[in-house]
Amino acid sequence: MTIGNGVVLSSGQAVQTPGPASAGSSPSTSLGGGSTPEINAYAPGKITNWSSSHDTAVLKVDFTLASPTAVAFNFIFGSVEFPVYTNNFTDAAFVFLDDNQITFDQNGNPVQVGSSFASNLTTADTNSAFANPHGLIGPLTTNSGELAAGAHTILFEVADTNDTVLDSALFLNDFHTTAATGPGPCTVNCGTAVPEPASMTALGSGLLAMIGVNWLRRRTRRS
Repeated sequence: MTIGNGVVLSSGQAVQTPGPASAGSSPSTSLGGGSTPEINAYAPGKITNWSSSHDTAVLKVDFTLASPTAVAFNFIFGSVEFPVYTNNFTDAAFVFLDDNQITFDQNGNPVQVGSSFASNLTTADTNSAFANPHGLIGPLTTNSGELAAGAHTILFEVADTNDTVLDSALFLNDFHTTAATGPGPCTVNCGTAVPEPASMTALGSGLLAMIGVNWLRRRTRRS
């Protein structure tokens, strides 16, 4: 399951996400945070039994493409809501690129506790707190499809659904430019893309890691 150095977004305290996993150390913290306008607009009817989101963690990256190309990244999603609260408190992960949600599971649905875990579940990996008795999905790779040259914004988000505890986390790695696998975004069953030289202004996995470190420090101080 290891995807290398990157960023952790948690709906609880990010410092609680490392393993080894155990039944008595499940991350479950209410931080008093709310949702985001983009989740509120997107989630109804797409996240199972969704009525509200809470404690949303957000990483915003603004970038500029020198020429038309795609961006891609790797991710793992884990939750302590699996398996007991599957489809009752349906925590979810979102990636909004220029206001469009682009990350989906193997069934073409947004990444969420329940349906996303059905055929892509891992419980044996103890590198995080979301292994047995809980679960993770991934690692998966999202390819954005071809983007126009110019400025773009991407928002990585993970949120508690219908409650403020029972935390989940999104592990991100290797945000980079690449060839498009098709006209639109793709997460699974994608064609093979040939990596391209980086064409973004001040963007790459190193910058994403640094942004994540700064974000993690801020979130740790808040907790």
